[in-house]
Amino acid sequence: MGYCVSTIKNTILRKLPILLVSSGVIMLAFTQCAHVMSPTGGPKDSLAPVIVRSLPAQFSRNVAEKKLELSFNEYVTLKDLQKNLYVSPPIDEELDIREKGKKIEVLISKKLQNNTTYSINFANSIVDVNENNPVKNFSYIFSTGSQLDTMRLNGKVFDAKTMRPMADAFIFMYENDSLEAPMRHKPNVISKTDKNGIFIANNLKNKSYKIIAIKDANRNYLFDPGFDDIAFDKKRFGPVNISARPDTMPDSTWRSQLPPQVKIKIFSEEKRQQYIKGKDRSEKYKMSVFFNSPNPIIKKLAIDGLTENDFLIQKTANNDTITYWLKDATRKVADTLVANYTYMKSDSTGKLVETVEKISWELPLAKSDRVKSKKKEAEESKKVSAATTQFEMPDGTVNDEGGLFMNLNLPLTRLDTSKFSLVRIDENDAKVPIPFKLKPVTNSLTSYEIVAKWIEDSRYEIVADSNVVTNIAHAVNDSIKFSFQTSSSSKFGTFLLDFKNVKTNLIVQILDSKYKVTREKIVLKNGVVKFPYIKASSYYIRIVEDANKNGVWDTGNYLNQVEPERVGYLHKEKEEQFQLRTGWENEITVDIDEVFANY
Repeated sequence: MGYCVSTIKNTILRKLPILLVSSGVIMLAFTQCAHVMSPTGGPKDSLAPVIVRSLPAQFSRNVAEKKLELSFNEYVTLKDLQKNLYVSPPIDEELDIREKGKKIEVLISKKLQNNTTYSINFANSIVDVNENNPVKNFSYIFSTGSQLDTMRLNGKVFDAKTMRPMADAFIFMYENDSLEAPMRHKPNVISKTDKNGIFIANNLKNKSYKIIAIKDANRNYLFDPGFDDIAFDKKRFGPVNISARPDTMPDSTWRSQLPPQVKIKIFSEEKRQQYIKGKDRSEKYKMSVFFNSPNPIIKKLAIDGLTENDFLIQKTANNDTITYWLKDATRKVADTLVANYTYMKSDSTGKLVETVEKISWELPLAKSDRVKSKKKEAEESKKVSAATTQFEMPDGTVNDEGGLFMNLNLPLTRLDTSKFSLVRIDENDAKVPIPFKLKPVTNSLTSYEIVAKWIEDSRYEIVADSNVVTNIAHAVNDSIKFSFQTSSSSKFGTFLLDFKNVKTNLIVQILDSKYKVTREKIVLKNGVVKFPYIKASSYYIRIVEDANKNGVWDTGNYLNQVEPERVGYLHKEKEEQFQLRTGWENEITVDIDEVFANY
């Protein structure tokens, strides 16, 4: 084994406090060798270090020592300890964690609570020096009293919006049942989820606990509303008997096969504070304002030398970003625009108060007139480029589900649909005019969907004459012709979903293997819903409960004890993915009660 000479001669220690509660920040310093030489030759070491002794012994009672010592069968070091280490229950102590060759020492400088079972959780931080093989999920457990709490409870944490497992979430368990306990008190017991969202809380008393899960960003072991993500259940939970892991079964397999006693869903609360958090001016004619929360209440916009009538307004789906486009992009305006923005802003108490806030939109220097010569500026003012118009099929095909769009480089001030023509080319190459509509895409000023009654496996041609559109830069389009062919259903698959027990609106999503939404529909009642023209592959089917019928998933609120809208995946036996083959119709019964019972 390679070893560190300095470890034998003189252990160099750098003492740095770990404030696990009061500061919420874990800081560590420990000795490492500048160069560790591995022996050459022979097979690569793949075995984790083995603990051969601990002082006091693991699971000791009446521990009063200020120095804990772990001895291993080989030289060890500490890796990512700051990220992984936590103590249950949390302590406001100065811990010295030291590497000493084949030993790890933990020094405690202050008195611990009486009659309390402690667990120092290293996770996978203790590794061998040569190959970084970890001692997996290692915890050192002892009691300061005559009793050792040994009961356990297991569960699983999901992301409430996607229902995928939530890794690295802290599990906080409280004997106190107060609603405000997570905001005022440190937990009595702490656990943490693994990469599969699974946790096993050890060293519990034989009593029930209030349980929450937290993405505790600042490690203060408190729930900070509006900052931390949280999961909760209104019920209390008591420990259960969990069978020991068989020696022949990997730990991850054993954990995944344990029936979860607790299932909770972690979510980000809707931000309650409303204020302007940023602004941007990427072009002379385009200004944006970014809000902290969605749906701001805007009273008035007053820009020096301009009025609100001089702008086209574009909003994002949740209305937290508002972009103002000058209707006349060629208009000469200052490189710095100053505006008085009147809106409802949160005061220190959270109450919305009408506020006038000054905004200064500065143009990037590279696009400023200040860096242009007068000659170049005059040339650019005379130059009017064509309005870029493109027809695109994002899915590579057009069918009854849609798929043909007209995209532009700038918003339009004029659109003459009489100069558009859409024809179907029949088997005799004759061009048959087809009625169609140009439908603006929601939350976009530069995209339109071409809506028509398409015929399968047919050739089409759409033509836009020149001077059909005029954009905000007074530019007009060149003529453009786009030829395409509609899809044949025989080249795709179809999901036929037969819904039962539909009690409220549902958002039904077909997801690809990377959980990207490929198709989405609103389901209002029992019956068969068809999802045609889907490429042959494997898919997930996600069901989102839309209880307030607003067409989107809504999050929860802890203090109001409002849970997020339910999300579930359709299962076939133990599989979540459904295979779709070319030319197939995959008929699936969807019992909504069963879908949500799984979560």
